[in-house]
Formats: sequence, C-alpha cells, structure tokens
Amino acid sequence: MKAVQYGDTVVYVEDLKSLGKHQWLGDRVISFYFEFLQNEVYPEYPAICFVSPVVVQLIGSLTVPTEVEQFVSAMCLDERDLILLPLNNNIDYSMAAGGSHWSLLVFDRREHVFTHYDSMRHNNWKPAVDLVNKLHPSLDRYAEIIKATCPQQRNGSDCGMYAMVFAAEVAQAFADNRKPDLDCATPSFVDAKRKNLYDLIIQIGKPCDNIR
Repeated sequence: MKAVQYGDTVVYVEDLKSLGKHQWLGDRVISFYFEFLQNEVYPEYPAICFVSPVVVQLIGSLTVPTEVEQFVSAMCLDERDLILLPLNNNIDYSMAAGGSHWSLLVFDRREHVFTHYDSMRHNNWKPAVDLVNKLHPSLDRYAEIIKATCPQQRNGSDCGMYAMVFAAEVAQAFADNRKPDLDCATPSFVDAKRKNLYDLIIQIGKPCDNIR
C-alpha cells in the first residue's frame, strides 16, 4: 500500500509513519482529520466549518482584499458561525508544505472573536494576526483576536496533535453550547490520539496504490 484516500485527502505511508510517537505531523494528516470531523462527526452542523491546512495556506498567499473576499464567499465562510483554521508558520506560500509549528485559529461569529490556541507559548501569534487581518473585512471587521490559555506541549513535535485535539474540543463545545474544556489535552491523551488516528485512517481510508 502506497497511500489511502478519504474524501479529498490522500494520506501516504510517510504520513502514517508521522503518527509514531514524537514525530512531527505534516498537513495531510491534519487535512484528513478535519475532513473526517466535518463529514462524519458534524454533518448536521452546517454552522461549523473545518478548513484544511492547504486552504489556510492559500488564503495566506492572497494579497488583494477582493481576492480574499471572493474566496471566503466561494467557500461560504461568511455563512458559518464557527470556523476552525489550522495555522502553520510557513511564510513561503510557493510551497504547499513547510514550516515548523502548528497552532489553531478559531473564528466564533456569535462572540465576534478570533481565538488563537497554541501549545507552544503562542509562537504562531504573528501568523495568526496576519491571517486575521486578511479575514477581518470578509468575516467580521470588528472582531477582536485573543490568546487562549491552553495546555502546552512538552516536546518539539506534538504541535499538530495539540492543534487537532483543540479543534475537536472547541467544535464539541460549540455543539454542546458550552465553553471548551482543554484539560483533556494531556501528554498521555495526545500519545493515545496518535494511535487512534493511525487506526482510523487505516479503517476508513481507501487504498490507492496507483497514486504517485
């Protein structure tokens, strides 16, 4: 098996290996999980939108405000109440992959706020502010951006896992009409989540050996 496909996401063998302990995650595993949450966990919640890392990177590459507005409109982001955006510190927009740190940016239309969840002392604060500045005119010109207090990773490789754990809890809290409780994001929980994600990809992904 060279790869498995779920929806629009292709996960390669090297991506599966990145789910081993203390491995740094690339964008494809995060894309898979966000697509899974959207399609399988929250299909009855059209107000929630999980945006793939590739799309976030594309938004970041846009330099003309009208282009951002058109893109937001085409994705119907202006109609969603909760938008979850996995954020990478890669500023070379000519590359689909890259960077060294993941965090999560969440827009809550009800509260008029962007919240940044970062498991490494808000190292991605500048990329978060830059993205918010691009999205402000299209989503909510007056929304503020705040730093969430959240559990911190204890190594240099778990940032992508924490971003996904934060996203799942924030979405569930929205669905339950409560505040997120991020205390579940412990090192042992994150380690277990790696194996759970590996098993999930193998279980629901469709083998596609013909993909290069």
